Amino acid sequence: QAGGGDLKKGYWLLEHMRDFVTMRRPETVLLGEIDTDPEKYVEYFGDEADRVTLLLDFWTNNHLFLALARQQAEPLTRALNGQPLPPSHSQYALWIRNHDELSLDRLDEDERKEVMDTFAPDPKMRAYNRGIRRRLAPMLDGDERRIAATHALLFSLPGTPIIRYGEEIGMGDDMERPERQAVRTPMQWSNEPNAGFSCTMGELAAPLIDEGPFSFEKINVFAQTLRSDSLMARTGNMIRTRIGLREIGIGKRQTVEVDDPAVFAIRHDNGSTVLMLVNLADKETTVEITADDLQDMVDVLADCNYDQPEGSPLKILLRPYGYRWLRRKQQLFG
Repeated sequence: QAGGGDLKKGYWLLEHMRDFVTMRRPETVLLGEIDTDPEKYVEYFGDEADRVTLLLDFWTNNHLFLALARQQAEPLTRALNGQPLPPSHSQYALWIRNHDELSLDRLDEDERKEVMDTFAPDPKMRAYNRGIRRRLAPMLDGDERRIAATHALLFSLPGTPIIRYGEEIGMGDDMERPERQAVRTPMQWSNEPNAGFSCTMGELAAPLIDEGPFSFEKINVFAQTLRSDSLMARTGNMIRTRIGLREIGIGKRQTVEVDDPAVFAIRHDNGSTVLMLVNLADKETTVEITADDLQDMVDVLADCNYDQPEGSPLKILLRPYGYRWLRRKQQLFG
C-alpha cells in the first residue's frame, strides 16, 4: 500500500524499515508474509538483501502438502529446484501449518483439488474456497510415524523452520469453531483442568478440545514427557540435531535422485556433507545412492536403529514413513 498500488514505488518502505531497525537493533529480523509467485521473491528480499530478512515460503509449503497427498517427492523436489536462491544474509522461512488456514493458492486448480480431496474431504474442513482449516495431526489421521516424517521433512529443507505451538505433540482442531478459529485452541500442557493452560475458574477465551482422539486428556505435553519415543521427543531430537548441522541453511543444497518416487532426498554441503532422506509412503523401501562422494555415510538421526548402510552404490533402508539423516563418516564430529 505504500506505493499507492504501485509495488515498485512501495518497496522503499521495506528498505526504510530495514534501515530503521538495523541502526537501533542490529539483531532484529524482518519477516515478510508475501504469498506470491517465487520469481517475485527477490523484489521483497531486495537486490542487496536490504529489505526483508526472512520470507515466508508459501510456494514450498504448498508443494510439500502436494507431495504428502501423493506420497511422492516430485512436487517438493520440483518446487525447491524451481525457486530462486535467497540473497546472502537472507533466508526463506518454512513451516507446515500456521495460525490461519492452509492456503493453497500456489497450486493450480487440479493440484489444489487433489490436496483438498485428500486432507479435507468434508466441505466444513475447508475455508475461503482456497484452503484447509485443519491441523496437521488430524489430516494425517493421528499417525505419529507420518507426523514425525513430516517434521523430518521440514527440518531437512534449506531455510529457517517454524514450528507452531502444539505441532510437536500432534494437537488436533475444533471443527465446531468458525473459519480460522478451528486451529486456534488452547495449548494442551497436561490432563489437569483447563489442560494446564490456565488456572481460571471461568470460561477460557477459546474452548478446549475435550473429546475424541485429540482431547487434552489424551494429547498433552506432560504425557509425552513420559515416553522416550513420543512425537515431542522425536521432534526435540530433530531440532537439537539440526542445530548441530552447520551444512543446512548456509551451505549449498541439492536434491538427490533416488530410485523410489516416494523418497525425498536432499544433500547439504558446507565443508562437510549431510544427506537427508524421508520416506513419504507407508511401505518399506531401499534406495541406492550413486554419487561417488556419498558412499561413506553414517546415521546422525533416524526414526529407528538401522544397520549402517553398505554397498557401492550405497543402499539405504527406510521403514514406512521412515527418515534418516546421514553424514560422511570422517566428518561425523566436524
